[in-house]
Amino acid sequence: MSVLLYALLVFLFGRALHRSDAAALFVPKITEHAAGNSIESERMALLDFKKSISDPNNRLSSWAMGQDCCSWEGVRCDNITGNVIGLELGEHDLQLKGEISPSLLQLQHLNYLDLSHNYFYGTTIPSFISQLKELRYLDLSYSYFSGPIPASFGNLSNLLTLDLSENVLFISDPVDHEWLSHLTSLQHLYMSGVTFGSNSSSKSLFLALNKLPAIEEIGLSRCQFESIPLSIPPSKLLNLEHLDLSNNHIRSSNSSATGIAKKHKQSFDANLDGDIPDWMGDIKNLKGISSSVPDWFWNLISVNLTSLSMSENQIEGMLPKFSTSIQWKTIDLSSNRFYGPLPGFLGSSISSINLSNNSFSGSISHMIAENMLALSRNPFSSVYLSMNKLNGTVPSSLCPIKGLQSLGISDNNLSGELPDCWWNSTKLSQLDLSNNKLTGGIPDSISYASQLMQLRLSHNKLSGEIPASLKDCSQLDVLDLSYNNFTGSIPIWVGESLSRLVVLILRSNTFIGHIPEEISQLQICTNP
Repeated sequence: MSVLLYALLVFLFGRALHRSDAAALFVPKITEHAAGNSIESERMALLDFKKSISDPNNRLSSWAMGQDCCSWEGVRCDNITGNVIGLELGEHDLQLKGEISPSLLQLQHLNYLDLSHNYFYGTTIPSFISQLKELRYLDLSYSYFSGPIPASFGNLSNLLTLDLSENVLFISDPVDHEWLSHLTSLQHLYMSGVTFGSNSSSKSLFLALNKLPAIEEIGLSRCQFESIPLSIPPSKLLNLEHLDLSNNHIRSSNSSATGIAKKHKQSFDANLDGDIPDWMGDIKNLKGISSSVPDWFWNLISVNLTSLSMSENQIEGMLPKFSTSIQWKTIDLSSNRFYGPLPGFLGSSISSINLSNNSFSGSISHMIAENMLALSRNPFSSVYLSMNKLNGTVPSSLCPIKGLQSLGISDNNLSGELPDCWWNSTKLSQLDLSNNKLTGGIPDSISYASQLMQLRLSHNKLSGEIPASLKDCSQLDVLDLSYNNFTGSIPIWVGESLSRLVVLILRSNTFIGHIPEEISQLQICTNP
């Protein structure tokens, strides 16, 4: 249950799978040796490897004749036998180039090989790597390898982690996936950026992946998938926790996933146009999911999760009425295609809501009314509803929200006057109501928001003079009142009382008179 409580549904782009975490799971034993403890044949093999490549940054300068190779940069040896068991040559500033020498085959005890973040431009992945039967960790990512992936990699039966992502690799023939099914010990597979040539290729890939009983993470973003199979044989992916299919253009037809919600607890990141295939419901360790979301998924997360993040996808549809038993603390559905009214009950534990950049419509009052118990009891940090199609007024029921720090409702169709109800908003630091159709003036009660740092009211129809009460908001560093109908003169106290201002925008109003000299005292004027 603790794993489930931890789970954040990440619908990525936000978040990539943690290759560094996978590396940490298998690190070769590190030792320091006196000179002469290394194996001579292995030392010579490493020197041959060095001769075959270019080292423009001279990072392998320690690899020299007559010295113990166990003390060389990036070389790790067994602390008993002295055999080379690890090569960590994947640093960002290494930039090795050239051909990888088959002399590495002399390192028969090698179980950790990291050649990532190098520049083997135009070369194919050497097939002889598959003869290093002791390998448990292999990382060739971000190294400009091109061409097909050697099918002989299927011989690496002890491999726990394989990272081939972000090269110029391709798999065009469905038969080319068969080698994957032989990696029965594999726990972490990252192949993002590998091109898979056809829909039949996609299906054979998932059939091969389905034969990996130990797999926990699969990264397949940016693989040019257009479909994923709607059905495969009963899933063996019993340990799968993270599946990343983001930045593809997957289109799938409707599928029925009724009755599988209780089995679904895994993490799935994707950009799907269509429904989630049924077979994913049989994977028992899911911590997250995204796409056109089926009902069973909403039922699952309303019970098992404390935080929900599905931002920056293309998920569309209306949100259901959530169960009163949910215990969410945060919910982020921003930058999707949700529509309809704002969701009703969001749970008694909710403290942060981000529903911005969708197509929600209707008034805000409904959501506030149904969640008033939570909003009045809990320290509530933020409400973001910007860039939707909301209408009606700014409800005065927003003001009493306990502990509210950030309120963003910009870029909607709100009208009417700003409520004069901000007496208890002592922790409010950001208020953004710009790009609406608000009228009237700035209410005097805004002065009680003594911690207010950003006030954005631009592109409305606000009028009247800038109220003197605003000078009590001495923590302001951003004040944007542009594109309104404010009148009168610019107050002298703006430059005196609001000394922390670094952004002041008053353009496109109907102010009269001179710009006060005191404005020059602001940081924006005095700082270079």
